[in-house]
Amino acid sequence: MMNKGVAHPIIDSDLDHDLRWDRRLEPAGVGTLEVESFELWWPRAKRLIDNLHPLIAEQWVHRHWKLSPYCYLPIERLKWREEHWNVASISQVWVRPSFGFDNPERDFAHFHSARFENVQPYKSLNSTGTWDFPIVVIETPAGIRSNGKIIKAAFCLIEGHQRRRFLMAWHGRAPVADNHSVFVLTLN
Repeated sequence: MMNKGVAHPIIDSDLDHDLRWDRRLEPAGVGTLEVESFELWWPRAKRLIDNLHPLIAEQWVHRHWKLSPYCYLPIERLKWREEHWNVASISQVWVRPSFGFDNPERDFAHFHSARFENVQPYKSLNSTGTWDFPIVVIETPAGIRSNGKIIKAAFCLIEGHQRRRFLMAWHGRAPVADNHSVFVLTLN
């Protein structure tokens, strides 16, 4: 739940919220093996969310739809910018506990194996030192509600927890790029 009337609302990560996005954005076939492709969906959807970069729309809205714990955010009021952050900055992004906690040594041992060689983000991290799609974070000047407490953090991870977790595992254990693309959302 967001505090209405507050200049910078608190981002609530305590609950899985009901979908508040325009139902016309729903990809055809959600919940089946025949989900509408992004290429077919985007021309229809961009009329409603042309305020988002197509990669944000693809990776967050189209891919996760109502399974995103942040599907309550007023998507039409979001603005974005792309920045390039180092690993130290990315490590400071607050991550919802249900997305899993960082355990870089264990994660590296798990992820850095032959069974992940042909999947993302392993492929891109291994070849370029960074991810294939930027992660998506939102500025949180009023904080984040988690476990009933307000957490002071500058940013909350919206999409890309596995890419972030892979990067944290690779850092210091395998070569990574100095900077990584990040989509930063702001709520107007």
